[in-house]
Amino acid sequence: MSLHDCAVCAYTLPYATLESRQDRRAMNMDLSEIVRAWRQRQGITVNEAARRLGIPVRTLDGIAQGRPFRYERMMRLAIERLEARDGDAS
Repeated sequence: MSLHDCAVCAYTLPYATLESRQDRRAMNMDLSEIVRAWRQRQGITVNEAARRLGIPVRTLDGIAQGRPFRYERMMRLAIERLEARDGDAS
């Protein structure tokens, strides 16, 4: 079994295959755009977004600035689930 076949490695795989710090920064900028767009659609503050996601405000600020966040796939999934839940409540 290779590293890529391991289900546990699915969350860290993007970091294992990226070759440079610049590539990692570009991937995180995409995440920052996703978080920013979600916040705008929901009309919520950074503090409220962090509370809903269950992460510290400082971590969310780092994501917004494009700093590395190793759990990008989990963050994307959390946002998708929150949007689905909030959409059902409307």
